[in-house]
Amino acid sequence: MLKHFSILQRQNNLVDRRRRAADRVIVAMRDESLVLICSHEKSGTRWWLSDGRPVQPEIAKLVAIDANIISVGDGLFRNVPGQTYRFISSNYGGENV
Repeated sequence: MLKHFSILQRQNNLVDRRRRAADRVIVAMRDESLVLICSHEKSGTRWWLSDGRPVQPEIAKLVAIDANIISVGDGLFRNVPGQTYRFISSNYGGENV
């Protein structure tokens, strides 16, 4: 029983670290007016902020599903998510950012 608790605790810690990292990216997007950019390359999908900071794919996926983040609609094909994500919220600062 203790072993299972230990495994669950490690998994919860990993989820918490990823959520905190995603929160830091969202705060940077909000406060510094940065966008999250996705690029599909031979080596795989690459994510980064518009100031050049890299973002891990697991973190970027959490950021992209946040309620205050929207895709700005520049996908390569129809009916696929865009490759640029922006912070937008009418609750922050009284107007859309």
